[in-house]
Amino acid sequence: AAFERWGVFDGCTIRPTRTVEGGKQKDCRHAFSREPWAWEDFAAALADLRAAKPVTCRETFLMVYANPGDVDWFDEEGWRAIVHHWRLLARLAKQGGLRGLLYDAEPYVKPFSQFCYPAQAERDRHSFAEYCAKARQRGREVMRAVVEEFPDATLFSYRLFSDLLPLLDSGDLMRALEPVTYGLQPAFVDGWMDVDPAGIRIVEGTEAIGYRANSPADYNAAFTRERLRLPEFLSPANRERFARQLRIGQSLYLDAH
Repeated sequence: AAFERWGVFDGCTIRPTRTVEGGKQKDCRHAFSREPWAWEDFAAALADLRAAKPVTCRETFLMVYANPGDVDWFDEEGWRAIVHHWRLLARLAKQGGLRGLLYDAEPYVKPFSQFCYPAQAERDRHSFAEYCAKARQRGREVMRAVVEEFPDATLFSYRLFSDLLPLLDSGDLMRALEPVTYGLQPAFVDGWMDVDPAGIRIVEGTEAIGYRANSPADYNAAFTRERLRLPEFLSPANRERFARQLRIGQSLYLDAH
Protein backbone atom coordinates (compact mmCIF):
# COMPACT_ATOMS: atom_id res chain seq x y z
CA ALA A 1 0.00 0.00 0.00
CA ALA A 2 2.84 2.41 0.83
CA PHE A 3 4.48 1.68 -2.51
CA GLU A 4 1.27 2.30 -4.42
CA ARG A 5 0.79 5.70 -2.79
CA TRP A 6 3.72 6.97 -4.86
CA GLY A 7 1.41 6.66 -7.83
CA VAL A 8 4.15 6.29 -10.47
CA PHE A 9 4.80 2.55 -10.89
CA ASP A 10 2.77 -0.32 -12.32
CA GLY A 11 4.77 -2.90 -10.37
CA CYS A 12 8.16 -4.03 -9.17
CA THR A 13 10.36 -7.07 -8.75
CA ILE A 14 10.34 -9.07 -5.52
CA ARG A 15 13.14 -11.15 -4.08
CA PRO A 16 11.87 -14.62 -3.15
CA THR A 17 12.79 -16.05 0.24
CA ARG A 18 12.25 -19.35 1.98
CA THR A 19 12.24 -20.09 5.69
CA VAL A 20 14.87 -22.60 6.76
CA GLU A 21 15.72 -24.23 10.07
CA GLY A 22 15.60 -21.82 12.98
CA GLY A 23 13.21 -19.47 11.21
CA LYS A 24 15.94 -17.82 9.14
CA GLN A 25 14.89 -16.20 5.88
CA LYS A 26 17.09 -17.28 2.97
CA ASP A 27 17.41 -15.46 -0.37
CA CYS A 28 16.19 -17.66 -3.24
CA ARG A 29 16.93 -15.54 -6.29
CA HIS A 30 19.92 -17.71 -7.19
CA ALA A 31 18.07 -20.65 -8.71
CA PHE A 32 20.90 -22.12 -10.80
CA SER A 33 22.35 -24.26 -8.04
CA ARG A 34 22.01 -27.80 -6.73
CA GLU A 35 20.83 -26.61 -3.30
CA PRO A 36 17.76 -28.58 -2.12
CA TRP A 37 14.55 -26.54 -1.80
CA ALA A 38 11.20 -27.67 -0.42
CA TRP A 39 7.81 -26.10 -1.18
CA GLU A 40 6.99 -26.02 2.52
CA ASP A 41 9.83 -23.54 3.04
CA PHE A 42 7.92 -20.91 1.02
CA ALA A 43 4.84 -20.81 3.25
CA ALA A 44 5.74 -17.47 4.86
CA ALA A 45 6.61 -15.87 1.53
CA LEU A 46 3.34 -17.04 0.00
CA ALA A 47 1.39 -15.68 2.97
CA ASP A 48 3.08 -12.29 2.53
CA LEU A 49 2.26 -12.14 -1.18
CA ARG A 50 -1.36 -13.11 -0.65
CA ALA A 51 -1.72 -10.51 2.09
CA ALA A 52 -0.41 -7.66 -0.06
CA LYS A 53 -3.53 -7.38 -2.28
CA PRO A 54 -2.19 -4.81 -4.80
CA VAL A 55 -4.66 -2.50 -6.51
CA THR A 56 -2.60 -0.65 -9.12
CA CYS A 57 0.81 -2.38 -9.02
CA ARG A 58 -0.21 -5.52 -10.87
CA GLU A 59 2.90 -5.91 -13.07
CA THR A 60 5.03 -7.45 -10.33
CA PHE A 61 7.55 -10.22 -10.85
CA LEU A 62 9.48 -12.73 -8.78
CA MET A 63 13.24 -12.73 -9.39
CA VAL A 64 15.02 -15.77 -10.86
CA TYR A 65 18.78 -15.31 -11.29
CA ALA A 66 21.07 -17.63 -13.26
CA ASN A 67 23.49 -17.75 -10.35
CA PRO A 68 25.73 -19.08 -8.99
CA GLY A 69 25.87 -20.96 -12.27
CA ASP A 70 28.06 -23.73 -10.87
CA VAL A 71 26.06 -26.62 -12.37
CA ASP A 72 27.40 -27.98 -15.64
CA TRP A 73 24.81 -28.51 -18.37
CA PHE A 74 25.63 -32.24 -18.45
CA ASP A 75 25.06 -32.64 -14.69
CA GLU A 76 21.76 -34.54 -14.53
CA GLU A 77 21.35 -34.38 -10.75
CA GLY A 78 22.24 -30.70 -10.64
CA TRP A 79 19.74 -29.85 -13.34
CA ARG A 80 16.96 -31.73 -11.62
CA ALA A 81 17.51 -29.31 -8.74
CA ILE A 82 17.51 -26.26 -11.04
CA VAL A 83 14.30 -27.33 -12.78
CA HIS A 84 12.72 -27.90 -9.37
CA HIS A 85 13.76 -24.40 -8.32
CA TRP A 86 12.06 -22.94 -11.40
CA ARG A 87 8.97 -24.99 -10.63
CA LEU A 88 8.74 -23.75 -7.05
CA LEU A 89 9.30 -20.11 -7.98
CA ALA A 90 6.70 -20.33 -10.75
CA ARG A 91 4.26 -21.85 -8.26
CA LEU A 92 5.01 -19.12 -5.72
CA ALA A 93 4.49 -16.40 -8.33
CA LYS A 94 1.22 -17.93 -9.54
CA GLN A 95 -0.27 -18.60 -6.13
CA GLY A 96 1.01 -15.26 -4.86
CA GLY A 97 -0.87 -13.34 -7.56
CA LEU A 98 2.16 -12.04 -9.43
CA ARG A 99 2.48 -11.45 -13.16
CA GLY A 100 5.35 -13.90 -13.61
CA LEU A 101 9.10 -14.32 -13.25
CA LEU A 102 11.92 -11.84 -13.74
CA TYR A 103 14.63 -13.96 -15.34
CA ASP A 104 18.13 -12.50 -15.21
CA ALA A 105 20.99 -14.41 -16.85
CA GLU A 106 23.70 -11.92 -15.82
CA PRO A 107 26.55 -13.62 -13.89
CA TYR A 108 26.65 -11.68 -10.62
CA VAL A 109 28.44 -14.23 -8.45
CA LYS A 110 31.24 -16.74 -8.92
CA PRO A 111 31.91 -18.82 -10.95
CA PHE A 112 30.26 -16.48 -13.52
CA SER A 113 29.84 -19.33 -15.95
CA GLN A 114 26.34 -20.64 -16.62
CA PHE A 115 26.07 -19.53 -20.26
CA CYS A 116 29.76 -19.19 -21.10
CA TYR A 117 31.03 -22.25 -22.96
CA PRO A 118 34.77 -21.76 -22.19
CA ALA A 119 33.94 -21.85 -18.46
CA GLN A 120 32.05 -25.17 -18.54
CA ALA A 121 33.46 -28.10 -16.57
CA GLU A 122 33.05 -30.57 -19.45
CA ARG A 123 34.29 -28.31 -22.26
CA ASP A 124 37.26 -30.60 -22.99
CA ARG A 125 34.89 -33.52 -23.57
CA HIS A 126 32.04 -31.81 -25.40
CA SER A 127 32.00 -29.36 -28.31
CA PHE A 128 30.12 -26.08 -28.29
CA ALA A 129 27.46 -27.65 -30.52
CA GLU A 130 27.01 -30.46 -28.01
CA TYR A 131 26.66 -27.94 -25.18
CA CYS A 132 24.07 -26.04 -27.21
CA ALA A 133 22.07 -29.24 -27.65
CA LYS A 134 22.23 -29.91 -23.92
CA ALA A 135 21.29 -26.30 -23.08
CA ARG A 136 18.28 -26.63 -25.37
CA GLN A 137 17.26 -29.79 -23.54
CA ARG A 138 17.51 -27.97 -20.21
CA GLY A 139 15.41 -25.14 -21.60
CA ARG A 140 12.68 -27.63 -22.46
CA GLU A 141 12.82 -29.11 -18.97
CA VAL A 142 12.57 -25.69 -17.33
CA MET A 143 9.70 -24.51 -19.53
CA ARG A 144 7.69 -27.68 -18.95
CA ALA A 145 7.92 -27.04 -15.21
CA VAL A 146 6.92 -23.38 -15.59
CA VAL A 147 3.95 -24.17 -17.84
CA GLU A 148 2.68 -26.83 -15.46
CA GLU A 149 2.70 -24.34 -12.58
CA PHE A 150 1.94 -21.02 -14.31
CA PRO A 151 0.70 -21.53 -17.90
CA ASP A 152 -0.03 -17.84 -18.52
CA ALA A 153 3.09 -16.37 -16.92
CA THR A 154 5.15 -13.52 -18.29
CA LEU A 155 8.89 -14.17 -18.33
CA PHE A 156 10.53 -10.77 -18.15
CA SER A 157 14.25 -10.62 -18.86
CA TYR A 158 16.53 -7.65 -18.31
CA ARG A 159 18.65 -8.79 -21.23
CA LEU A 160 17.69 -11.88 -23.20
CA PHE A 161 19.42 -11.51 -26.58
CA SER A 162 19.87 -7.76 -26.94
CA ASP A 163 23.56 -7.85 -25.94
CA LEU A 164 24.18 -10.43 -28.66
CA LEU A 165 22.60 -8.53 -31.54
CA PRO A 166 25.90 -7.49 -33.21
CA LEU A 167 26.78 -11.19 -33.56
CA LEU A 168 23.97 -11.68 -36.07
CA ASP A 169 26.10 -9.87 -38.65
CA SER A 170 29.23 -11.93 -37.97
CA GLY A 171 28.65 -14.33 -40.84
CA ASP A 172 28.89 -17.36 -38.54
CA LEU A 173 26.61 -17.05 -35.53
CA MET A 174 27.64 -20.31 -33.87
CA ARG A 175 31.32 -19.42 -34.04
CA ALA A 176 30.59 -15.92 -32.74
CA LEU A 177 28.55 -17.24 -29.79
CA GLU A 178 31.09 -19.82 -28.66
CA PRO A 179 33.43 -17.55 -26.61
CA VAL A 180 30.95 -15.00 -25.21
CA THR A 181 29.34 -14.69 -21.79
CA TYR A 182 25.80 -15.45 -23.00
CA GLY A 183 26.75 -17.86 -25.77
CA LEU A 184 24.51 -20.70 -24.57
CA GLN A 185 21.52 -18.50 -23.86
CA PRO A 186 19.93 -18.76 -27.35
CA ALA A 187 19.96 -22.55 -27.16
CA PHE A 188 18.39 -22.46 -23.69
CA VAL A 189 15.57 -20.21 -24.92
CA ASP A 190 15.18 -22.34 -28.05
CA GLY A 191 14.31 -25.13 -25.64
CA TRP A 192 11.59 -22.95 -24.15
CA MET A 193 10.01 -22.65 -27.57
CA ASP A 194 10.28 -26.38 -28.26
CA VAL A 195 7.66 -26.86 -25.55
CA ASP A 196 5.27 -24.59 -27.49
CA PRO A 197 4.30 -22.57 -24.40
CA ALA A 198 1.46 -20.73 -26.15
CA GLY A 199 0.25 -18.89 -23.05
CA ILE A 200 3.67 -17.60 -22.00
CA ARG A 201 4.68 -14.04 -22.83
CA ILE A 202 8.40 -13.28 -23.12
CA VAL A 203 9.76 -9.77 -22.62
CA GLU A 204 13.18 -8.62 -23.81
CA GLY A 205 14.09 -5.82 -21.41
CA THR A 206 16.90 -4.31 -23.54
CA GLU A 207 18.91 -3.36 -20.46
CA ALA A 208 21.96 -2.04 -22.30
CA ILE A 209 20.05 0.60 -24.30
CA GLY A 210 18.88 2.20 -21.06
CA TYR A 211 22.44 3.12 -20.11
CA ARG A 212 23.01 5.31 -23.14
CA ALA A 213 19.77 6.15 -25.01
CA ASN A 214 19.33 9.93 -25.21
CA SER A 215 16.40 10.39 -27.58
CA PRO A 216 13.19 8.83 -28.85
CA ALA A 217 15.11 7.95 -32.01
CA ASP A 218 17.51 5.80 -29.98
CA TYR A 219 14.62 3.84 -28.51
CA ASN A 220 12.81 3.56 -31.82
CA ALA A 221 15.90 2.18 -33.53
CA ALA A 222 16.49 -0.33 -30.73
CA PHE A 223 12.88 -1.47 -30.79
CA THR A 224 12.82 -1.95 -34.55
CA ARG A 225 16.09 -3.87 -34.69
CA GLU A 226 15.13 -6.14 -31.80
CA ARG A 227 11.58 -6.78 -32.99
CA LEU A 228 12.78 -7.78 -36.43
CA ARG A 229 15.98 -9.67 -35.63
CA LEU A 230 15.84 -11.30 -32.20
CA PRO A 231 14.02 -14.38 -33.58
CA GLU A 232 17.12 -15.10 -35.69
CA PHE A 233 18.84 -16.45 -32.56
CA LEU A 234 16.43 -19.39 -32.51
CA SER A 235 16.13 -22.38 -34.79
CA PRO A 236 13.96 -21.75 -37.89
CA ALA A 237 11.14 -23.94 -36.57
CA ASN A 238 10.75 -21.74 -33.47
CA ARG A 239 11.20 -18.24 -34.89
CA GLU A 240 7.59 -17.51 -35.79
CA ARG A 241 6.33 -18.80 -32.45
CA PHE A 242 8.92 -16.75 -30.56
CA ALA A 243 8.05 -13.60 -32.53
CA ARG A 244 4.37 -13.99 -31.60
CA GLN A 245 5.13 -14.26 -27.89
CA LEU A 246 7.91 -11.67 -27.75
CA ARG A 247 7.43 -8.18 -26.33
CA ILE A 248 10.05 -5.43 -26.17
CA GLY A 249 10.31 -3.69 -22.79
CA GLN A 250 12.48 -0.63 -23.10
CA SER A 251 14.71 0.25 -20.15
CA LEU A 252 15.34 3.67 -18.69
CA TYR A 253 18.13 4.31 -16.19
CA LEU A 254 17.55 7.62 -14.45
CA ASP A 255 20.86 7.44 -12.54
CA ALA A 256 23.10 5.40 -14.82
CA HIS A 257 25.68 8.15 -15.23
